Amino acid sequence: MALSQQAKDVISELPLNDTLDFSRSRLCENVDDPRREDIASLLGALVISPTTFKLLSPDGSGNVAAKLFFVQQHVRGDSVELDHFRTLIHYVVSKSSDIDIWEAVFDIIHDLGALTPPPSSTAPTFQGTPVRSSSSRLSDSETRDIVEREFFFEIRDCTFRNVGGFCDKFFNTESWYKGQKEMLEAIITEHDGNRWKSFPSVPAEQPVWDWLRSLGDRALSDLFFQTPVSVASGTFEYKHVLIVGEQKSSHDTGRFKADFLQLTRLVRGIFIDQPTRRFVHAFTLSASIMELWVFDRSGAYSSGAFNIHDKPDTFARALVGYATMDDNAMGLDAFIEREGTHHYVTLDDATEGNKTRIRLLRPIVRQKAIVCRGTTCYETQDSNVAKFS
Repeated sequence: MALSQQAKDVISELPLNDTLDFSRSRLCENVDDPRREDIASLLGALVISPTTFKLLSPDGSGNVAAKLFFVQQHVRGDSVELDHFRTLIHYVVSKSSDIDIWEAVFDIIHDLGALTPPPSSTAPTFQGTPVRSSSSRLSDSETRDIVEREFFFEIRDCTFRNVGGFCDKFFNTESWYKGQKEMLEAIITEHDGNRWKSFPSVPAEQPVWDWLRSLGDRALSDLFFQTPVSVASGTFEYKHVLIVGEQKSSHDTGRFKADFLQLTRLVRGIFIDQPTRRFVHAFTLSASIMELWVFDRSGAYSSGAFNIHDKPDTFARALVGYATMDDNAMGLDAFIEREGTHHYVTLDDATEGNKTRIRLLRPIVRQKAIVCRGTTCYETQDSNVAKFS
């Protein structure tokens, strides 16, 4: 399909560059008989390129990103013949021009235009949190590349940075008890007015975590680096994680998306293993640039990025807050009682006014998406089902 001059201008302004390198290497392994997952991965790479959001679809209804995403879902669902993609694969593998590649994309969208669009990833709920199910169907064995592309679609419209009042909401010193305020004062003494005294000159991973641990040893009564409950295998699981942090030795604003999606993947693991978790605190620390995050079922919210040397009070408040939060402030569920390895929930009988205590067994339904209702169903000891949403 011939492209309009406007489309060619967009393609020239936003070249693909190395966007397709990973997909190209996968496709080169099976050019004559490409795997369905590799084609889906290629479409995913195209979908998240900035170009797709600027290009109008062939029929003028929306952008190419939305149309191509629908096609990708059909490929994943095994409901479209792979012959439709041979020209595109040929152009990608042979490193043809961007114009050739996008013309092939337009041909695919035009040829498959009669496909029934899959259900919207945002289902109507009328009240409450919308259900965005793009990542809920991904298995843990999916490659990081595939998973993070799905995350992008799930959370890109639900991410809010520089939220006003963020620190006052989650790290409000006015409500802190005396011990917390003393910890805050003790940590602040480690800042000389210009920078943190012992912060590593080369902020590699191990020196930075050693520095954080030293702050904890001196000021946080060893609370910050609590040892999780050990498991038989000697490894730790997401169900043990309270707060997640991602540390990098350098700060690069151009790397924000990749770093954020990596953090999102970790948070998703927590929500999967802790299905009744209400929200998760997280942070990134790239060299001396920190950003505080809270993820809940409606999306991700942040304090905005700040330099810990320039804003020592914000950094210290976060450190003390993370170290001393109770279960409620941490986002853990407040309705399931835990006695050893057994879990219980107490229900009110609206008819007779009595309370019924039910033992929960294994979760039989849980969501793998972050942005969703978080619906979880447990089998109960009396062979019934307890549903939380």
